[in-house]
Formats: sequence, structure tokens, C-alpha cells
Amino acid sequence: MGANSVSNNGRKPVQNNSETKKPQNPETYILRQNDDELQSALNGNRRAWEVQDFESSSQLFGNPQATRAQSSSEIFGLEKKSQKQTTAKAQNNNTKLKSHIADVIRDDEDRGDSRYTPEQVSDLIVETSKKYDVDPLLVASIAKQETHFTQELSGRNGKGMMQLTSISLKDMYLRSDIYGKEIKPLLDKYGSPEKLLKAVKNNIAVNIEVGTALLRRKMQDAKGNLTRALENYNGSSLKVSYAKSVKQHYSAMKK
Repeated sequence: MGANSVSNNGRKPVQNNSETKKPQNPETYILRQNDDELQSALNGNRRAWEVQDFESSSQLFGNPQATRAQSSSEIFGLEKKSQKQTTAKAQNNNTKLKSHIADVIRDDEDRGDSRYTPEQVSDLIVETSKKYDVDPLLVASIAKQETHFTQELSGRNGKGMMQLTSISLKDMYLRSDIYGKEIKPLLDKYGSPEKLLKAVKNNIAVNIEVGTALLRRKMQDAKGNLTRALENYNGSSLKVSYAKSVKQHYSAMKK
């Protein structure tokens, strides 16, 4: 049959696409391949630039997480160093204060015979005053005026170095809440004014603590008026001259 003839079924023969598809132009294929390689190269360069930019940013601004960690570490280190310095300074001040009060006790010519050394007395005064937030020099001034730092002195009314009376101790039990939580364990330990009175006479540590707690209460009642607080601490007819003498000792110790 000719080229234009029709098959027996009346249809034209179907051409084979695979046979009729024109082959790809070699130059076009090469260009496309080059485009793919170029795109890949560009993508690779973009990633390289991103890495480079990140490294540059890290150099310029630092790694934020590393910077935060480093800053926190530095701050914590500075705070810790500051705390150590503050603690060391406080300990140094306490040592100097104890030494100063011990010298005052040692130089007191009117001090009676005592089994306690000046260092033992000064140590108790400073540590107890710190506990009750009272100036140790003020406590030492009262101890000097009362007994010249002699625990063994006890009169008809006053007992021990701080010359504590039974009336003051009874008030501590009746109104324990106004004397502060610091004194409560001591009051609970002895249980009654009578037993506490014996303790303040025979135990210098108890004597100083009860005396310091009493002084703090008198200072609070007097709203910081030192003269009035000292007069109330003494409570006798000689309270005016007593307060004056204690203040003189206090001024001398602060120099």
C-alpha cells in the first residue's frame, strides 16, 4: 500500500512516539547539566557563606548561649568572691573587737579575782551581742560599770557580772514574747525565774546573755534613747549618775 493508504480497519497507522521523538540536542543537555552544577555550586557557596557569616557573628557578638553561661559564671564568681571578702572582713572586725575589749578588761585595775580570762569574757560579750544585735562596746561598758568585768561579784539584789535581779528575771518569764525569740531556749531550759537566777550567778555565759537581752529590751522601750535605756536598766535611785558613767565608758571604748 501507498503512504496515504488506509488500513483494513479504516484507521491510519499509529506512529511510534519513541521512534518519532527527536533526540535531545547535545548542546541543550550540556547547558542544563551546567545549570544544575552551577545551581549546586551556588547552593554550596550559600551554605559556605552562611557558615562564614555565623562564624563572623560569633566572633563579633559571641555565642549567645556561651556568652550567657560565661556571664553567669563570672557573676556567680564575683558574688562568691564578694561574699568571701565580706565574711573575712567581718571575722577580722570581730577579732579586732574582741582584742580591744580584752585589753580594756586587762587594764581595769578595779577588776576583782576571776577564773575567767579577759579573752574569754570579751569573746562571750562580742558573740552574744552579735546574736542580739546590740553594740558589744555598750554591753562591755555596762559590765565595767556594774562589776568591772567580775562574774563572781553578787550582791543582795544583783547577781553576776551584769548584776541581774530577780525582778528582771520574773518579768522575762511573764512577758517572754517581748524579749525576743533568741532568749526563749534559755528560759525554757531553766523553766523558772528561781532556777535562772542561780544560773546567772554561777554561769558567766548565761549572765551575759540574759543581761544583753534585758539591755536590748530597755533600748526598744526607750526608742533608742541611750540615757533613758541605761537608767531603766539600773532602776535604782542612782540611775542618773549610773547612766552618765556608762556613757563615759562607752565613749572611751569607741575611741
